[in-house]
Amino acid sequence: SHLAMAAQPSHRARNEKPMILSFLSELRSDGKCMSDIVRNAGVSVAANGSSKPALASSAPRKKKRKRSGKANGSATTKLKANSKIIKENGRKKKKRRRQSEPLGVPSAKSEVRKAGKSDVKAKRKRRAGDGKIVETKVEAKAECTKTRPEFPRMKRSQSYLATCGRGMSGIVAGEIRKRYGIQPEANDGRVFFDTDIVPRLLGELRSVERLIALVVRHPGEKIFGDSPATLSQSLATICAKRGKKPWDRALKCQRKCASKLTKPGKKEKKENSEYRPPNFTVNAKCSGYYKQVGLKGREAGKAIGEALRDLLGWKPDPPPFDFATYEGVEIYVHANDRELLAGLPLFREQGGLLAMNGRSLTFPGLRPTTAWAIGDLAKIEPGDVVVDPTAGMGTLLIEAARDQIKKSSLSSKKHETHQNDPKNKKKTAKKSQAKKKSKRKRESAQVRNGAASGSLGGITFIGGDCNPTNVFNARTNIQGAGLRGKVEMKHWDVIKTGLPMDNGHVDKIIADLPFGHRHSDKEYVKVLYPEVLSESERVLRIGGTAVFLTSEISLLLSLIEERKSAEGKAVWKINQRLPLKLGYIHADVIIIRKAIDDPSTR
Repeated sequence: SHLAMAAQPSHRARNEKPMILSFLSELRSDGKCMSDIVRNAGVSVAANGSSKPALASSAPRKKKRKRSGKANGSATTKLKANSKIIKENGRKKKKRRRQSEPLGVPSAKSEVRKAGKSDVKAKRKRRAGDGKIVETKVEAKAECTKTRPEFPRMKRSQSYLATCGRGMSGIVAGEIRKRYGIQPEANDGRVFFDTDIVPRLLGELRSVERLIALVVRHPGEKIFGDSPATLSQSLATICAKRGKKPWDRALKCQRKCASKLTKPGKKEKKENSEYRPPNFTVNAKCSGYYKQVGLKGREAGKAIGEALRDLLGWKPDPPPFDFATYEGVEIYVHANDRELLAGLPLFREQGGLLAMNGRSLTFPGLRPTTAWAIGDLAKIEPGDVVVDPTAGMGTLLIEAARDQIKKSSLSSKKHETHQNDPKNKKKTAKKSQAKKKSKRKRESAQVRNGAASGSLGGITFIGGDCNPTNVFNARTNIQGAGLRGKVEMKHWDVIKTGLPMDNGHVDKIIADLPFGHRHSDKEYVKVLYPEVLSESERVLRIGGTAVFLTSEISLLLSLIEERKSAEGKAVWKINQRLPLKLGYIHADVIIIRKAIDDPSTR
């Protein structure tokens, strides 16, 4: 056994080798016999009795003979049987471990697997006798406890580009993060993200104007050319370099987003089994250096279309007068100093995201994406009273009400599953009685203030305007959106009569204040803004929020800073200021909170 230990390359064997060698040197026997004895131990002994460790034995090794087929077969059957026994033993151990672990407390490894991090090293949680977690050590790059929302997914992920107004990229990124659990990259007016979620579900985004399945994203520094011809040729080669597969994958995403009416049935697919290449046109835009050189979008689109025709085999069409009415495949291309972007827009057949979600109004006013963002920044909660003192076409109230309807439908589904549980029946019965009492009190208060017809799941939406035509148009928009009886529109004049509500009755105020460009002048704005701010201060409760959209931010900020109580404390507290660009007009969204109540305003 000592000789075998000397042959092993372990730490213990290395320590015992000199002892064994000294023992062998004391033995007085023939050198040949000693070498025969010690050969298996990896030690060579000289004739004079001195011994040295040998790296390899000097005797030639015999070649192993090949076994017959029967022997090999028996060996393989033994190996299979042994592997089965090992697997069964592993399963038994897992069952014992599950039985020993307390229910409802998953291990660290299971949490890592759920999060999709199987390669992360994790230590099991050490538990006390009562089942409480004592220590948790999970080494992971991301938080493993946060699981992604469950959505139907594709086999491969796709890159997307979400376009929005300037200043809205942070709001769009926040919505994508909340809805889908994705960490996007936000630039000025553009948001990039990768996901394997089915593209039709991405149409639920409320702050996005256009969604594009991105194929090409090339840095602008690596595009060379001095003339329009060389620049257009370099753009065409970059778009064709990506190959055929990414373009085909983007086309599949576009077709998955198409409506059911446009999708071919099984019979049509069998009859039209021959492949028909789609018609396409290139919608190219050039800005920055390309515009200075003199490269136009039509020239760049023509060169890119020829390159993609040779690569994909699709049929190119000349650019139409209106891309919204074009029935073929539209290829979006935008070249600027920063980068080159190319892809296929989704939801084109439904008229875009706004038309698909039914957000196009009969009398359009503010952009629906901007209106949704203002309502989202207000953080409307159940039971709130929301007022728009300068409603105009009612876009702000319509978008806020639609958003609340969607949220209430999702919460009702969760409530039904919770209520069906027999353990929770008694608790839900008590809660429902308390809710009924509070609802009666709220409704009686609303009747006194003339706002009972605008209630929506405990939320009241009231708007008004001084122009009778605007009130009529807003009512038609509300009726067209299916919100009749849920959003109330009134005729009032803030300057002459003020808001017809009690003091401290309103929770949230959202308003698109007149800019003084189209429907009013600068003098009217200077008179209107102080009245709106003073009425908002009177009507809002302490801690209530007001969200204003205005281009005259300097005037509004000066009025907010001037308003102080008799004790010298500021009445308003500015929470956030967000700069936007609406077309050619620079505007700001400002969120203020009522900090204190001043009795002199009553």
